[in-house]
Amino acid sequence: MNHFLRLGLRQIIELAKVLEKKSETGEVKTSYQVQSRTINNTPK
Repeated sequence: MNHFLRLGLRQIIELAKVLEKKSETGEVKTSYQVQSRTINNTPK
């Protein structure tokens, strides 16, 4: 993520445009994972 901080505003805008186009065509796929505890295992 550190390399994103070095991008200029124009580069960030161009990156956003490219990612938007790829998401519209289905080229970009994301996944996420959620981990949670049951109420009985929550620390008090």
